[in-house]
Amino acid sequence: MVGLDLTSYETTMVGSDNGPVILPGDPAGSALIQVQIGEKPHFGQFSPDELDLITQWIESGAAE
Repeated sequence: MVGLDLTSYETTMVGSDNGPVILPGDPAGSALIQVQIGEKPHFGQFSPDELDLITQWIESGAAE
């Protein structure tokens, strides 16, 4: 995910050079989650607890 900046809510919601990585209300369709649960590990893996929290946040609409 080239160009992804997770340092603020605004930059997180902008996404990467390829577009949004979070689709509010749709964790399964969010590239951020897809990369984290995919078969090919990503260099910035979240812990299982972090991934659960992020998934819940996206499910609930990803509010600021």
